[in-house]
Amino acid sequence: MKNKYLLFLFFCTFIQINSNCYCQLRTIDSLRQILKNTSIADSTKAKTLIALAWEIKYDNVAETKRIAIEGVKLAKKTERLKDVATGLKILGIISDETSHYKESIDYYLKAISYFEKLKDTISISRVECNIGMLYRKMDQNREAIRFFRKCTPVFEKANFAMGINLANQNMGIAYFNLKNYDSALVYFFRSAEVLKTNNMSDPSVYGNIGNCYLMKKDFIKARKYIETCCREFISIGDSSSNFYFWKYGLANLYRDIGKTSESLKLFEESKKGFKDLGLYYSENNFNLMVHLAGTYANARDFESAYANASNALSIRDSLFNRDFSQQMNEMKEKYEADKNELSISNLNKEAQLKDAEINQQRLRQYGMAAGLLVLLILSFVLYKNFTQKKKDNKIIQHQKNVVDEKNKEITDSITYAKRIQTASLPTENYIEKTMERLKNMG
Repeated sequence: MKNKYLLFLFFCTFIQINSNCYCQLRTIDSLRQILKNTSIADSTKAKTLIALAWEIKYDNVAETKRIAIEGVKLAKKTERLKDVATGLKILGIISDETSHYKESIDYYLKAISYFEKLKDTISISRVECNIGMLYRKMDQNREAIRFFRKCTPVFEKANFAMGINLANQNMGIAYFNLKNYDSALVYFFRSAEVLKTNNMSDPSVYGNIGNCYLMKKDFIKARKYIETCCREFISIGDSSSNFYFWKYGLANLYRDIGKTSESLKLFEESKKGFKDLGLYYSENNFNLMVHLAGTYANARDFESAYANASNALSIRDSLFNRDFSQQMNEMKEKYEADKNELSISNLNKEAQLKDAEINQQRLRQYGMAAGLLVLLILSFVLYKNFTQKKKDNKIIQHQKNVVDEKNKEITDSITYAKRIQTASLPTENYIEKTMERLKNMG
């Protein structure tokens, strides 16, 4: 009966997963079809690009980055602040996925600056929580705690249970990393209470509580909570890598309290689980093999101890080669990125030089045009002055001619009058003779 129930649960889960995948694929196809339309407005294109980047962010990092950058650029141009903020958040997520943590934090902080303009406090707090987790990954636990404390009150005010749980669990992990196990327990228990109140499930919180008690050497409570963690995974039908990680943790605890046979059984189950999940060559399985080899050695089963130790060495070599290959690929990607950046920088410089040259040519052309215009204006003014002066000279000459004519007429009149006067008056000789004659007569 139990097997039939589990089979039915698995079938329902399988149907749901496939249904979700189908819906996601339809959404992605629809968004790509919209982008094929070359006549869509920039605002619509920006919104579509950001939506598509969000849908594929965990599937294709390179394409997501390209699409998100283009979307952010268009969103800024069309002043779609929410799409700018979401695009920057996506860039932060994929930088986190590729372990570029500092770059991720830079993107997240830029996203926050835009969410602040929108007064979107929940989105701000979600991004702050992401930043906190990044700092925790970078082993900067106190900085991580600072961000978790900033976002928690906002989540609590909004009654956002998932956010409250996430912030408390991560704060507990940060305190655990700082070896402050009492503070870590406070936040893990708060997380467990939030999960219980909201009918949510996350078995790992009980495993974290058990680890705290293990560090405090309280093996009874440690066993209680790690066993609870494993039972929770079984009850919800979760057989993910997290389940086998905690089962492996419980195996270590059983070994430490002397339950060797139970410990070996759990180790072997966890090893098989990692292998079935395709995680044979993983760091968790490597650690498991090392502990399993030690447990077999303590049980005097040296053959099994040697086999597991050899497997551990094989996994270690594989991990080293994989890490080395990854580092080489990252260095290659960085080289290509730097090369492209340098090429783009050179192209930008060339473009700037060409722009400067064009601007200088334009300035010269504008200067020549302005000089020509001034010359034309000056020529026009001089020509106008010349013609006006010529007109004035004609007027003056005419007036002079008129005046000369009048003067001549006046002079002629005076001369004529003088002649008449001269002709009508006796001469001085006549007068003298007349006076002599009058004297003689007297």
